[in-house]
This record gives sequence, structure tokens and C-alpha cells, in this order.
Amino acid sequence: MFPRALATASLALLSVVTPFRNRSGAHDQVPPTGDLIASPEKGQKAGVAKDTSLSGTTEWLRDFFETEANVSNTNWRDKYRIVAKGCEITIVHDTEDLSCTRIENKDVCDPWPHSTMTSFRQVFNLKDIDMDRIEVHEEASFRAFAVSLTTQNNRPLVAHAVKIAGEFVKSGERPQAAYAVLPTQEGAERVAKAFRNAVARCGGKRSAF
Repeated sequence: MFPRALATASLALLSVVTPFRNRSGAHDQVPPTGDLIASPEKGQKAGVAKDTSLSGTTEWLRDFFETEANVSNTNWRDKYRIVAKGCEITIVHDTEDLSCTRIENKDVCDPWPHSTMTSFRQVFNLKDIDMDRIEVHEEASFRAFAVSLTTQNNRPLVAHAVKIAGEFVKSGERPQAAYAVLPTQEGAERVAKAFRNAVARCGGKRSAF
């Protein structure tokens, strides 16, 4: 599971910030399969193959994140975006703390109203992700679905950082896993499927055990 820790106005005082937490042998590479991403969109001819190349898949992920990777409630709003350079992936997670915009918090917020924006960054290479450990987990605490990507053999190959005073600095999030959160299970499953295809395109394998 990935329990959520909201960033607050005191973030600049912290040296370690974790937006989520919990989340040798022969290797078999899983080849990319046919229509990995979606059924034909409106206006697309049936039988026309999707672009499941690496660039086509990462472009789909970028566009899907732009429109779908947004979750929120009355106290916070999260948005995820993705940048791909070949097999290298950067996921940026912007979280906005809205608690000091609510009237019931007026007496404890100085100034009031205001919101606080914090950005988290994850950088990893698709070839390092375990083909069998791209998973979807329900986050019941905030009614969303997390896609987790764990590295082969749990190697610490995901670089997590948080932006403090305008600069990204290393954070204490688990270096063996990356994540993104979506509001629906269908959306999360589609993202997981696209990531599996991209990992296969980059030569990703399974862990030994």
C-alpha cells in the first residue's frame, strides 16, 4: 500500500519528505503484445494497429497522464505528468495542499486563505523495472488506484527527489519503486499495461525470484 503523507507549509524545514510509502537465475523477456493500450477510439478504423512502439507507448502515457492522472479531495489536489527520453522516465508529482483555503481552518492558517504546492520527482530507466511487478493497488483512504513499478531484484535504481526552495533534493522514498496514482481502476490498469509494453521494448526482465 501507499499511505499518503501530505506536504505542508513546514516542508522547507524537513530534510526527508515521503509522499507515499509502501508500496542471478534465468530471465525471460516478455515480448510486446498486440493492442496493449485501448480499444479503437472514436473515428479510428477497426483493425488498424495501435502504435505500440516505445515512442508510441510513452507518447500515449504522456497524453493519458495529462488528462487522467489527477486525484483530489477537499484538502489536497494531486497531478502527475511524465517525460520520456528513450527508456529513461521522469514522473513529476505536484501536490497542492488546500487545507488553508477552507473556512474552518481560518484561525489556524497564517495567512488565510492560501494553498501550498510541492513537487516530487521520480527518475528511472524502464529496462530496470521487473516485468512481473508492475501492479495496481487500490488506495481506499483517498479513493484512487496506485500503479507501482518495482525494480528487478529490488535494486535501488529509482531516484526520488522533492523540490525545496526551488531545487530538487533527494528524498527518503523507497529507491526500489516508482508510482503514479489515478482516479479509476480502469485508467490505472491501462497505464500498467502500457508500462509493461514499454519495459519489454527496453529489454526489461523479471527478478530472479
